[in-house]
Parts: sequence; structure tokens; C-alpha cells
Amino acid sequence: MTLTGASILQLNSSTIQGGTITNSSTGTIQIASGFSNYLGGTINNSAGGILNIENNTGLNLYGGTYSQLGAVQLNSAGNTSELVLQGSVTLSGGSVTMSNNSQNYILAASAPTF
Repeated sequence: MTLTGASILQLNSSTIQGGTITNSSTGTIQIASGFSNYLGGTINNSAGGILNIENNTGLNLYGGTYSQLGAVQLNSAGNTSELVLQGSVTLSGGSVTMSNNSQNYILAASAPTF
């Protein structure tokens, strides 16, 4: 799946496993609703591309290496926003930014590699 230009891929209690998601430098992968959102496979999130976990939502990343994850934003505005690492996960090639709220969480069953 390839996003071009300022495209938005919205996940609403969705699962995408295997294959490749390629985001543009102005695109957004948005976790829009629910806590049953799962991504696995290869995620190419270019510099400038955003992986946005909205207020009161969650993203589960299947085990693997995400070497081009890009800019990940946890945007709690008072409700839980969570990034859940399932299994052995390595994150690199980007950053994780949290809004100024104590309800942003990064959860993992084992120690992740950043």
C-alpha cells in the first residue's frame, strides 16, 4: 500500500499484517479509533511522514524491526493513547513524541530496542 502526497490512511479497529506500507513525506497514518489496531510487516514512513495515535486510541505493533518508522506521535488529550509493542520489536529511523499528558503510554511485554 502506498500513500502519495498528503494522503491519510485511517485505522479504525483495523489489522494490516504482512506486506509493505509506504507513506509519503507529507502523508499521515492515523490511528483514528479503537484499541484493536494492529500493524505488522514493513512500514516505510519517510522523513516528514507521520504515524499519529489519536486521543483515546491504541496501536499494536507486531514483533519485528521497524527501521523507517518516522515520526510517531501519541496525542492524549486526557484519555489513554497507547503504543503496544507485541513480542520482540526494534524501533529506529525516527522519533516518538508525546503530547503533554500523563495518559500517553508505550507498553511492551519484553524490553524493546529503540
